Amino acid sequence: LSVSIPTIYRAFRSGLLPREAKKHLRRKGKPYRKRNRQDSRGHLKDTLSIDMRPKEVLERGRVGDWELDTVLGKSGSGGLVTVVDRMSRFLLAAKIEDKTANAVQMELGRLLHAMPCRTLTADNGKEFAKHKEISKTLGALLYFAHPHSPWERGTNENTNGLIREYLPK
Repeated sequence: LSVSIPTIYRAFRSGLLPREAKKHLRRKGKPYRKRNRQDSRGHLKDTLSIDMRPKEVLERGRVGDWELDTVLGKSGSGGLVTVVDRMSRFLLAAKIEDKTANAVQMELGRLLHAMPCRTLTADNGKEFAKHKEISKTLGALLYFAHPHSPWERGTNENTNGLIREYLPK
């Protein structure tokens, strides 16, 4: 018998599962709510689209294709910059004091300076505003996923979910 994740949550909401089962659910029984926030801080300039990324990256057949993101802590407490290899799922993470482009650029250079870098893929966050400097430092092109498309960097999003599960805000 195979049971899907939505079936488990549906059974919980309908009362078929006991209340104490809630603590074992990954999302603790909370439904996903899409946030409707508009970002008025402008857009990143001269970016490379994920559509231009080499086809080998999709196949996950080589080490050195990295996905980048940040995980923020409580307000004012900083956060993490996370880098995950698409093939090996190897995670590199470093604490940052704030979500500025300078802080992220410095930590990415420190994390990846001795690692093989073929491509980098990030979301459209303003923390990657220094993408040209990051590409130059690491010798790899930095591609950007489409806005509001987290599935294009699924390895990193899943890893960040696991980080958030074990290190809550």
